[in-house]
Amino acid sequence: MNQRYYILRPAVGTKETGMAYPAVVSYNEYDFDGPRSIYKIKPFVNPDFIPDLRFQISKNSKLTDILTQATFSSVGLLVSQRFLDFLLPFNVIPYIPLSVIIEEKGNFIEYFWLQFLWSDWHNYLDWGKTTFEQLINGKAYEIDINSFEEFNTERQKNRFTFAK
Repeated sequence: MNQRYYILRPAVGTKETGMAYPAVVSYNEYDFDGPRSIYKIKPFVNPDFIPDLRFQISKNSKLTDILTQATFSSVGLLVSQRFLDFLLPFNVIPYIPLSVIIEEKGNFIEYFWLQFLWSDWHNYLDWGKTTFEQLINGKAYEIDINSFEEFNTERQKNRFTFAK
């Protein structure tokens, strides 16, 4: 059976997105050590607290349906309500939407962090048919990863950025 798979990731440096990376930044006074901090959200787990998720749009960025961010240490996507509504009919990785407030020019817009909850994703990946890439100075280079163990080793080295 032939199935189609799509990779979703935010664009950067286009006319539509603006030239800044990341598209959103934390407030200077944000308490990263606090009990509701973004840093308390663990990958693939539904947090047992209401996280303090608020950002400002970066200078030279534009609000789009998927935004880049560099603060979350968890696994997911930062998306608009429109994108969340679009995604609903599709079969995607299990997730929960966590409310995020983004400030743009004094306006506060609700976005969502799609917190992926699929902790056994690696059991469904065809490692032999998956390509991992490392970005060096804006250029992508393939990395050979053939197992979850190799994936974890490379991830700890921060060597790759995405799979396709």
